[in-house]
Amino acid sequence: MTDRRISTLTSRFDEYGCSKRFELIDVVDGTHVLIRCKSCGNEFTRNTTFLNKSKNHGIECVRCGMHANGKITPPRSECKKKFDESLVIEYYMAGNSVEQTAKKFKMNRRRVKRIVIEAGVDRSDDQVDVEMRYPDVITGDQWLDEEFTCYECHRVFTRQQYMVAMGRTRMMKKDPWVCSPRCRSKFYTRNSKHKRRQRYGDPRNDGIPLGDLIERDGGICQLCGGKVDLDDGFFDQDKRFHTGSKYPTVDHIIPLSKGGANTWDNVQLAHLSCNGGKCNRLPESA
Repeated sequence: MTDRRISTLTSRFDEYGCSKRFELIDVVDGTHVLIRCKSCGNEFTRNTTFLNKSKNHGIECVRCGMHANGKITPPRSECKKKFDESLVIEYYMAGNSVEQTAKKFKMNRRRVKRIVIEAGVDRSDDQVDVEMRYPDVITGDQWLDEEFTCYECHRVFTRQQYMVAMGRTRMMKKDPWVCSPRCRSKFYTRNSKHKRRQRYGDPRNDGIPLGDLIERDGGICQLCGGKVDLDDGFFDQDKRFHTGSKYPTVDHIIPLSKGGANTWDNVQLAHLSCNGGKCNRLPESA
C-alpha cells in the first residue's frame, strides 16, 4: 500500500469526526483498518469502504455500544438471547470445535470464540483440526481407510476423516475431492468469481486449485521471481484472516476482463502484491 493511500484514509478518518471517540491504529491492508475504542479500549477491524464519500461514516464498538457521533446504545452482546454460557464452555471443552459449538447452540461463531477466550479455555483452530476434524484413526476397514489428496490444499486424508470433517454419517458413492468445508468453500468462491468476470469473454473454465498451481510453478511468483508464502498473513481478534503481500494468488496472463479464459495455459502463480500491481494489464504492457 502506498503512503498516499494511508494518508488519505487517515485524513478522512479525522475529517468525518471518527477520531473524537475512536483511534486509528493501523492500516492493515488495502481494504481494512485497525481501530481502538477510546472508551473501553476494544480493538477491531473495519472495511475501508466506510470512509468513502458516499457512505455512512458511523462506527460502533460492539463491546461498549459507543458510536462515532457520541450516541451510546446497548452492546450487541446484551441485545442477544440470554443463556447459560457454562453450557457452551462445557460443550467446547468436551473436544468440539468452535464451528461445532456454534452450530449446536445456534450462535454466531465470533460469539462462541469470545466466550471461550474470556473463560481462558481457547484452543487454536489448527489444534482443533488435528484433534477433531482430522482424527488419526485406523478403522480397519479398507474402504474407509482409503487415502485421497485434497484438490485445494493437497492434504492427505481418508474417507473416515472426510466424514468427520463434513459431519456426515453416511458416505456418498463418489470419491471425496476436498478434505473439509473450508477448502470446498475456498475453491467454489474463487472459481465463481472467475465465472462472473468472464461472463462476456471466453467461457472455458478448468477450475484452478491453488495447491496444484503452487506445485506446477514450484512456489515461485512468475511476475517477480520471489518465493510465495502460504503463511504470510494473520488473524485479527475476530479470527478473520488477512493475507500479506507474499500470499500466493492465481494470476491470469490474459485478464478475464480482456477476454482471457480460466484455463491452465492462461494462469500463473503470483504474489498478492504483484497480482494487484499488474491489475488487468496485458503482458506486454504490465
